Amino acid sequence: MPAAKKTAAGMLLPSHRFAVRMYRDAYDEVIEWGHKVRLRDRLLERRKAAAAAVTERQGELRTAAQKSAKETRDVDKLEGASITRALLSIVGSIEERLDKERAEAAAAHLDNERARVELELATAELQRLDNELAALADVDAQYNRAFAEKVARIVAEGGLEAQQAQALMANVTAAADLLREIDEALNAGMWALRYLVETQKDIKAVEEAEAAAVVAASSAIWMSAALTMSTPMPGAHRLEQNLKQAQVWLGRYATELNDLPGWNGAARTIASHGHLLSQFTGLVAGASTPQGKRARAAVDQARKSLAKVQSALQGARPHVVDQYEAAAARYRTQIENA
Repeated sequence: MPAAKKTAAGMLLPSHRFAVRMYRDAYDEVIEWGHKVRLRDRLLERRKAAAAAVTERQGELRTAAQKSAKETRDVDKLEGASITRALLSIVGSIEERLDKERAEAAAAHLDNERARVELELATAELQRLDNELAALADVDAQYNRAFAEKVARIVAEGGLEAQQAQALMANVTAAADLLREIDEALNAGMWALRYLVETQKDIKAVEEAEAAAVVAASSAIWMSAALTMSTPMPGAHRLEQNLKQAQVWLGRYATELNDLPGWNGAARTIASHGHLLSQFTGLVAGASTPQGKRARAAVDQARKSLAKVQSALQGARPHVVDQYEAAAARYRTQIENA
């Protein structure tokens, strides 16, 4: 069997090292395994509904069992020797009350039995679907194997169908690569945003520490405050490290965006924020200095721009997914029907 590689989305693409042979077999495994793959997918949808039904039936049975138990206790209380029974006997309504409670208990018992039977049926259906799915556990592997072998035979045969198969294969690969690049960009943006948020928290903490030091300096313990002001603040190192990481990930984000068609403008904007932040990587002061104010404004603007680009990129991703799925469907259909 020819070696094969996977696209980013998992579809097997065959290598071109194979023996030449005819690809139109009397028995086409790809069609057979394709039917089984789609059957498995339909069964998975039905299983999802069946599992939800089992959960619902379990809840109904619990409710019915609780009600049945309560009605049974009510009957037992009336039938037993009790003050309630004695009082009802005096007024002559004991039998009427008992009949009513027994009827309610019987109805609750029937509801409980109905719920139990429905749960058994739902559980049996879920088990039946699980058994069918177990028999189809290897359909993806079998389909991919048969698919790769058939592609190899088509390409080896040459001609128009081989050219069409290779063109469709290239479309799938291009769409999968684009989807992978979008996901890589989104991941870089996520980390950049995380470090920017942490940087904003650190700047706030440094500001609060500065304010506390100023208050302490004006009090009777000014000597201790002076020592505090002359040594690095506890959050300064963390602020510097988070700011550096934010700058690194903004650079990666800009690089990933540059690889995406039509996103070069956004990449330049993100890169400019990264360059601006580089001016403040040694920052240990908060809002009490002009540099601190500029740093805070720069971090805030970078975070807002990044969030805007991320939102736009996330909005574009579903369209690329649709492109990939459409290309994969055309490729699959072409090979199955060849």
